[in-house]
Amino acid sequence: MLKSRNLWFLAVVLAVATASSGSMSAPVDELAEAKAKAAQGDFKPLLSYYEDGVAKGYTFAQAGLGEMYEKGLGVQQDDAKAASLYRMAAEQGLNTPGADRHLARMYERGAGVDRDLARALMWLDVSLQPDWAPDDAYRAAVVERDALKAKMTPDEINAARWLEAAWFEKHPVPKLPL
Repeated sequence: MLKSRNLWFLAVVLAVATASSGSMSAPVDELAEAKAKAAQGDFKPLLSYYEDGVAKGYTFAQAGLGEMYEKGLGVQQDDAKAASLYRMAAEQGLNTPGADRHLARMYERGAGVDRDLARALMWLDVSLQPDWAPDDAYRAAVVERDALKAKMTPDEINAARWLEAAWFEKHPVPKLPL
């Protein structure tokens, strides 16, 4: 099971990278260079890279730009904009670099969105369903989910189940290739 999850995650990463320009090396190298510059305090290349990707509808860019706005990295910190970008990525039905988990945390804190524990739990559960996350991220999401549930009333947990059912009605979980 762990191997199939890792292989599926790798296939998704490769598909996203390939789709962005038709070749593997150009987008990956450009992103790596932009991240290296960001690590040195120059966020402009990374901001430009993600903004271009957002304009093209790429979920990894929506999640990346969301994180920049959430943390105020090279941009004015803006939780509402971060939540909107995370939602864009998460609504596409893929567990994209943790966009659904980031969105869950924002709902839990009431950062950029109204505090809503049911929606927070729904997004954490959504992040666990496809089993696409690397093992450590998957385990961390399970711990987060269980900690959140411990803070919730039975009515809030039930509301989360309804939200989750409605979400999966629109976004069926894809079957893993055999």
